[in-house]
Amino acid sequence: ISSTLCRVAVRIGPDNTRKHILPHINMFFSNYDDFYSRDGMKKFSIGERPGRSGEEDVRALYSVYSPELALSLWRGLSSVVGRTSLRTEIGNTELIEKILLSNCQVQEFGNES
Repeated sequence: ISSTLCRVAVRIGPDNTRKHILPHINMFFSNYDDFYSRDGMKKFSIGERPGRSGEEDVRALYSVYSPELALSLWRGLSSVVGRTSLRTEIGNTELIEKILLSNCQVQEFGNES
C-alpha cells in the first residue's frame, strides 16, 4: 500500500501531497506512539499488550505499525515533498526517526529539501 500511496503522491505533486495525503499520514504515524517507546523499541511483547489477549492480536498490530512500513512511507514521501516538509507536517517525527534508526539500520531518511 505504501508504494501505491507514494505513486499517487508523485502523480499529484508536492503541494497536493501536503494538502491531501500528509494529514492522513500524520494520523497513521500518531498511532506508533501507542506501540513504540521513545527510544524506538516495541512497547509490548507477544501476549503482553494490556487489554488485549492473544499473540495474534499483537502480531497483527505490529505488522500494521511496522518499522518497514514507516521506512517505506518516509522515504517515498520525502522524495516528493522533502524531509523538511515531513518533519513539519508529522507530529511525532522524532519517534518515527528513532524507530527507523533502531529497527531498520538506516543512516539516511530521505531528501532534505
